[in-house]
Amino acid sequence: MNKPFPRHTLAAAILTVSAVPAFAQQTLEEVSVTAQKRESNLQSTAMAVTALTGDAMSEAGVDDMTSLETRVPGMSMGTFNLGQPQIYIRGIGSNADGASADNSVVVFLDEVYIGRASGSALSLYDVERVEVLRGPQGTLYGKNVVGGAISVISKKPTEEFYTRGELTTGNYNLVTAKTAISGPLTDNLFGKIALSSSDRDGFMESANPAAEGMQLNDKDSLNFRGQLRYVPTDTLELNLTADWSKDRNAGTGRIHTPGTTVYAALKAIAPQVADNDELSWADDDGFQHRDVSGVTGRVDWDLAAGTVTSITAYRETDYRMQEDGFNIDVSVIGIDSLSMIDETADQFSQELRFTSETIGAWNWIAGLYYLQEDIYRDESTSSMFGPFSSDIASLQWNTTESYAVFGEVNYYLSDAMKLAVGARYTTETKESRQIRTDSLDPTTNYDVTAEADFSALTPRIVLDYQATENTFVYGSVSKGFKSGGFAGTSETAEAASTPFEEEIAITYELGMKSELLDRSLRLNMALFNTDYDDLQVLEYVTVDVEALEGYFLTDNAASATSRGLELEWLYYPEALSGLEISGSYAWLDATYDDYEPDPAVAGNRLRNAPEQSYNVALGYEFNLGSAGYLKARYEYRYKGDSFQDPQNYVLSSIPEYAVSNARLSYMPASDTWTLSAWVDNIADEDYLVHNFPIGLSETGGMAAPATPGNPRTYGLTFAWDY
Repeated sequence: MNKPFPRHTLAAAILTVSAVPAFAQQTLEEVSVTAQKRESNLQSTAMAVTALTGDAMSEAGVDDMTSLETRVPGMSMGTFNLGQPQIYIRGIGSNADGASADNSVVVFLDEVYIGRASGSALSLYDVERVEVLRGPQGTLYGKNVVGGAISVISKKPTEEFYTRGELTTGNYNLVTAKTAISGPLTDNLFGKIALSSSDRDGFMESANPAAEGMQLNDKDSLNFRGQLRYVPTDTLELNLTADWSKDRNAGTGRIHTPGTTVYAALKAIAPQVADNDELSWADDDGFQHRDVSGVTGRVDWDLAAGTVTSITAYRETDYRMQEDGFNIDVSVIGIDSLSMIDETADQFSQELRFTSETIGAWNWIAGLYYLQEDIYRDESTSSMFGPFSSDIASLQWNTTESYAVFGEVNYYLSDAMKLAVGARYTTETKESRQIRTDSLDPTTNYDVTAEADFSALTPRIVLDYQATENTFVYGSVSKGFKSGGFAGTSETAEAASTPFEEEIAITYELGMKSELLDRSLRLNMALFNTDYDDLQVLEYVTVDVEALEGYFLTDNAASATSRGLELEWLYYPEALSGLEISGSYAWLDATYDDYEPDPAVAGNRLRNAPEQSYNVALGYEFNLGSAGYLKARYEYRYKGDSFQDPQNYVLSSIPEYAVSNARLSYMPASDTWTLSAWVDNIADEDYLVHNFPIGLSETGGMAAPATPGNPRTYGLTFAWDY
């Protein structure tokens, strides 16, 4: 592995991309966000929020959620499979995926809460911007946003006609096509259609003679979004959006960590596979199939006193997966395992709110929220133990009904100082049924139903001050909660019917947002301390080490503290016109205060909480006069060691890594098209994006199946915009 970026250069990397500028832009421009449910300037928004514009993401090659990692300070993402994107912010996230489990970092699409992780891995083509809100957002965004919120805002249909698109080809037979058309249909009705598709061979092949050449970690996706915007009067606007996506991928390829029993056995049988991130010994390619769809209707009605907003949404997710759990066959250690998931989920949500105009020194927002979610999940494992076989199945049903009332008042103590006080009260009911069947041990079979109620009051207090024209500071205290639920795939009827409780987070945050050096440097900073009570922890409980038998259990196992420093910057050096320097840096100290199942865990680091992570991007634009523009961009991203279990086993951790990307783009003077050559992971660095322990100890153990990151990829992209 390459040596990471030298530590002493971190002093130069103490800045974040609030928004990487569009092509040919060389001045700091105002970035508008809606993080506080009303439009505001990013530089005077009193919270830690990173806003990435659609143009910025296109220029940096960001087209999905996984591309955001390390470009947002404090954000870390593990990819277990297509249906389980594990998003962590400031060391808080969720890797539980039972029918009754919720996420800690929630994705919102056009302000619509997306309940299931399997429905949150969105395509980011033709969006207005993505706002990443760090820390608990319980007042305005609601339940489960204890780690943060990722808000994806679509571009509305425009009054002017435009068409844009991209064609990309690259190694691994990558072919991507994207297009969007927008414009007027009548004098007051406007429409837009956006389509994108991507197809790529797998990054991993099986060398197993029984399945030689079989590919894993491929990509086959299709995405659609259609929108209508109707403006019958100057005070009324109606927006209707329908989106649909389909993924048909093979299974996830995994490698084995040196130092484990499975690795040693594989090394003896197939040494060429054991140390190669692009080879597997899987005998089943599996599949990852996902269909996601949704319809959203939004009404904004402007009155003299403010705006009434209604957001009505319905969403469906259908996810099916089958994979060789350890990417080995029975010949390696006499055991083989095949995991299967079949999950369907649908949700209906309604938000009604009023956002006032500023009257004197006051403005305020108030609203009501309702959510109903129904989930069915069939999770099973088929295993072979030499001549014997075992089938364990867990059928899970969950219905959630949630209500909330919320509000926030802003009072201007002076022209430069504002106090905001808000709160949200949420109450919900979860009804669960679980059926377990075990072909080898029928004594563990059960069929249980259970019901539990959860509620919380989540207040927020913020004091902000516009110290100078270009310096804004704030301090806040906010509370968030993650709903309780029932553990899936429980080993006993008692565990399946006993709820785990709410997770509570309280964050204290100080922030500064500034534009310095005659507004050539944008520098934003946040200091935070978050205390967590009843932290929900998912652990793999080993039942039989020899048979690789175990189950996942979610419980309120711990209290924890997460504290740190986050910096973001964007700089145009006056002495060198055309140069752009941007980046972000995060220092994180996130640890367990106590851990009930194992007191020795106290003081260990939280899952997916690297102590340091940063990215630095350099861009230089060459003005070719009448011939157009040429822009070169180089990006270096570093992520420190992160653990994947409370015991902080090194064998199942994700070691530190650094990757770099480069892009060279040409645009003619007409600004109508761009041709880009790009390469990601220039050095073809080996690194991991997921890992987990099976029967491990401090010094060794049975297995640590890990998912490798993408190898070097390169290609050409032709984009147009008329």
